[in-house]
Amino acid sequence: MFSLLIRRDGLIEPPAIGDFDVHCHLVPGLDDGARDASATLDIACMLLEMGVRKVVATPHVISDLYPNTTAAILAGVENVRRLLDHVAPRI
Repeated sequence: MFSLLIRRDGLIEPPAIGDFDVHCHLVPGLDDGARDASATLDIACMLLEMGVRKVVATPHVISDLYPNTTAAILAGVENVRRLLDHVAPRI
């Protein structure tokens, strides 16, 4: 997912992208982004290290591949909010 951030020598080079990420697949299990809560936390930590403080979740909605509904997306976002609220002191 973050292969564009990897330098030729293998080190990660975080870009200066500011406070916002407006294209993020943080909600687990909806598309080709985070597979589970652990991956969501890994992505959230990486974003924090890059200086991102606000994220716009943008899960794919592709009927044959990712048949997500508004209800499923909103429920997933709420689960991510609860997860991040629960672990916030640790990250």
